[in-house]
Amino acid sequence: MVTVLISEPFPVIRYGLTLMFNQVFPDAVITETSTPSEAVQQLETGKFNLLVIEASNHSTENPLLNIKRIRQKYPDMAILVFSHKDENSLALPVIRAGADGYLLKYASLADFTEAVGSLLKGEKYLSPQLRQKLMNDIITGNDEQYTGANVSLTPREREVLDGLIKGSRISEIASGLGIHNSTVSALKRNILAKMKVQNVIELAEKMKN
Repeated sequence: MVTVLISEPFPVIRYGLTLMFNQVFPDAVITETSTPSEAVQQLETGKFNLLVIEASNHSTENPLLNIKRIRQKYPDMAILVFSHKDENSLALPVIRAGADGYLLKYASLADFTEAVGSLLKGEKYLSPQLRQKLMNDIITGNDEQYTGANVSLTPREREVLDGLIKGSRISEIASGLGIHNSTVSALKRNILAKMKVQNVIELAEKMKN
């Protein structure tokens, strides 16, 4: 039996996801929540095979940080990120944060079936479009993480940037780099100012656009 937790703020989309699950996996037991915080609470009540979590910048919650924390606490559970955002903006950051797959909200039923089926078998899922982009990046030499080519960042700022994009806490970044929390906070402010963004979600999107 497949147990699925869907975290999606829009009731219509939650309903659509549930319908797709019922169509493709009729024996699946579906639990729905509207926010990542509610999802975390539900995860503590029982064992789920799969978490389908929405990620976009209309939420006040940091999707990268949420995914990373969930992955650390539930290492064996499959995580599928479901978003309306272009794959170039959030796909790679959320996968690096710990997600097993990324699917756009307008994906076809066939893509949905392939994605969920892959994750339930313990495999990763990337759409054909994203796989092609990764191959192109490797061929052209653009596969280095978060180059920030149009913005001048110091080596230390790039180290902090990488931690922020991965969803690490200020204290985690500071510990990893051997510097004070206040130093990381100051570097974060510098990075946001240089990149002309307000928060880490916007930063993640800008780095992949």
